[in-house]
Order: sequence, then structure tokens, then C-alpha cells
Amino acid sequence: GTTATEQYDQNTYDRAKFISHYANMNLRYAINDKNTLGIGGELFRFHNPQDANSELRIYNDISNGIINNFQQTSNESAGKMINPSANLNFKSELDSAGSTLTIGYDYTFFKLFTASHLNTAFLDSLGAEYGTRQDFTQENPFNINLHTAKLDYHKPLKNKHMLDIGGKFTWTKTYND
Repeated sequence: GTTATEQYDQNTYDRAKFISHYANMNLRYAINDKNTLGIGGELFRFHNPQDANSELRIYNDISNGIINNFQQTSNESAGKMINPSANLNFKSELDSAGSTLTIGYDYTFFKLFTASHLNTAFLDSLGAEYGTRQDFTQENPFNINLHTAKLDYHKPLKNKHMLDIGGKFTWTKTYND
């Protein structure tokens, strides 16, 4: 067999809280006995501040437990997202047999922004810092517009059979400026 001569041991401490809010409202309006109009909306929001510290210990000779060096990284990140959406739909009863036509449109906007800061120090076995710190800052905006339209036709047939025909169209635009 082979004997390992190098070992990595990592500990990470993560302190984060996730704060979210959600609200919705829908309204259905009966135009008459055969036609209904609906409108609705939702809003979802979250905020996720995070602070994590990580230490990677590198043992070059595990037989005697000697630590050769460390890497210490602090990671501060924050994520914020807001997602509003809206829905508009129409349903019509077409005949006394129960045939229906349903038309719907949905719009959702996703907006996410994350910012991260990673700072890594390199230390020798005695804890003295050496070399150049690796310091990274990153900002990530993320936006999506999602449009969906659908059309459904339902027709009852003889002997409890049914005919359902429908179509759906989705258009998405993503941008990260």
C-alpha cells in the first residue's frame, strides 16, 4: 500500500441570517354569468448578509503532525433579491355543454444583486504572514424578465370524454449589467 504524506484540514465558521418577506393579492371579477376576469400579484424579497472565516491547515508530513503552513480566508458577502410578479387571466364558458376558453398572461421580474469580498492570507507554521494577500471583490447583478402567455380550450364530449387543447409561449430576457 501507499502512505499519505500530505493532509489538508479545513475549518469554516459561517455566520449568516436570511431575512425574507412575501406578499400576494388576487382579485377575481365576474363580468357576467359566463365570463370571469382575474388579476393578481406577488412580491418576494430577501436579504442575506453573510460573514464567514475559513482556515486551511496544510500538513506536509502527517506522521509527526507538523503543520507546514496555513491559509486564512475571510468571506463577506451580501445578497439582495426582489421578485415582483403579476398575472392577468380571462375565462369564458362558451356553451351549455361546459366548453371553456381560458387565456392567461404572467409576468415575473427577478432582480438579484450579490457582492462578495474574499481576502486570503498565507501564513507559515509559526503564524507569520508571508507573500502577497489574495484580495478579491466581486459584484454580480442578475436581472430576468419572464413573460408567459397561455391559451387553453376545454370541450366535454360524449360518454364523459373530453378534449383539451392548449398552447403556451414564454419569452425570457436576462441581463447582467
